[in-house]
Amino acid sequence: MDSPTRAINATLDEVDSLPLPTLGDQPSKKQKEDDLEIDRLAKLPKLDYERQREAAAKALGISRVSALDAEVKQRQSQIKARDDANELLTGAEPWPHPVDGNQLALEIRGLFKKHCVLPAGGEVALSMWCMASYTINAFRIFPKLCLTSPEKRCGKTTTLEVISALVCKQLNASNVTPAAIFRAIEHWQPTLLIDEADTFLGGNEEMRGIINSGHRRSGAFVLRVDGEGAAMMPKQFSTWSPMAIAMIKAPPDTIKDRSLMILLRRKQSGEQISKLPREPLKSWYQIRQRCQRWYNDHQEKLQHAEPKIPNVGNDRAEDNWHPLIAIADLLGEDWPNQIRSAMLTIEGNKSDDDDSAGVMILTDIKQAFADKKVDKISSQDMVDYLIDIDDRPWCEWRHGQPMTKMTLSKLLKPFTIKPKDIRVSYTVSRGYSYTQFMDAFNRYLASNPSQGATVLQTSEAEAYSVAPCVLESAANNQGATRKPTGDGECSIVAPQNSELGQSTQKAEVIGL
Repeated sequence: MDSPTRAINATLDEVDSLPLPTLGDQPSKKQKEDDLEIDRLAKLPKLDYERQREAAAKALGISRVSALDAEVKQRQSQIKARDDANELLTGAEPWPHPVDGNQLALEIRGLFKKHCVLPAGGEVALSMWCMASYTINAFRIFPKLCLTSPEKRCGKTTTLEVISALVCKQLNASNVTPAAIFRAIEHWQPTLLIDEADTFLGGNEEMRGIINSGHRRSGAFVLRVDGEGAAMMPKQFSTWSPMAIAMIKAPPDTIKDRSLMILLRRKQSGEQISKLPREPLKSWYQIRQRCQRWYNDHQEKLQHAEPKIPNVGNDRAEDNWHPLIAIADLLGEDWPNQIRSAMLTIEGNKSDDDDSAGVMILTDIKQAFADKKVDKISSQDMVDYLIDIDDRPWCEWRHGQPMTKMTLSKLLKPFTIKPKDIRVSYTVSRGYSYTQFMDAFNRYLASNPSQGATVLQTSEAEAYSVAPCVLESAANNQGATRKPTGDGECSIVAPQNSELGQSTQKAEVIGL
């Protein structure tokens, strides 16, 4: 058993071994009554206890109220230790009465506004995610929550502490092993809150695989050998559990793709927030009780929810927001509008770096064809174009060195795009034609490619040269002059584009 799991189990064993306070080995009826009264007083809110302490001390026959205070304080510590352990095992005890979900969500959002500096849409997204942590078993897909910042001291730990006091069965860790993750999830199905992930996540492929596996319930398992010696047997461990990760910089792309990304910034001097209470976990216990009761009362509705998800051009992002939008729709009031607005804002504010390298390279190549206004570009010209883009990584792609023709070819290989012989003016070189990218552009980029030049047209008997206007699509050849060819391999660019007012190069493809 790994050390984090041993530590948690040791804590539980210690809690379970705490003796119940009694006044003797064989408590009398009066001693049992005294114990029950001390328990009752220990569970009172602070102000209620202050109002009752003198009368309670007199009823118990205690001459000094300070002696009662000491006994109540000791009992509170024992109850807290037991409650913390039991909550991890069974969750918060559900609130005894039906809960107004709208009021509960407003209260949670108010805590985030009071104690955290968040980006636009962050308070709503975090409020819904905290409520969603109780509902994970109602959904097919559940998103990770990733709190990132460009530098330290941007409030990640504080925000994570607020989250941990609101979610279902919180389990905090500032360092964790892969084995501890799946064993903790298998044992408790907690909301796992990982801080300082940048210190140990990078380069840990096993850890990434386990985190990624918990995104979709049908595949949220890892297979490991369990037992010793002849008793060793393969065992399936669950990884299906809510998970929040806080780290400096961005996580690996595969984790990012499965997460709601909340980018935190350092607090400005004019931004005022309040300090957390001394024990948020204890102070906000009733909120967790109410969240549990609200889910218990609405579980069936959430299981069958089919909310309308805004189209952001990314199927996985839309899947990620499904649980949050389903909850907001059930809450009613203005929550449906707020969560959809938060989704559009957060997804819309993702930087280009949130794209994979493949999507980035396709985006920039599409722009290269548009800027150069040609339908063929040599590999060297394409590389030169890419490394001149200031806010892209191509100028220091490998160990601080610029991208090369070889690395460009490797990036395009997964899209089944390979360099080929092309003729530009009187020069034959290796390069790419626009038509090679059309399928990838349509599949991986949100918008249709910009058409600044004619896409290569071929047929068995004829090809088309460029008309004196920009063609809108590969299928649109109206106005083009037909030029018979023997093999349909030539595409001639018109010498003048009247709309753009610029000359384009005459180019022919050879060696297809």
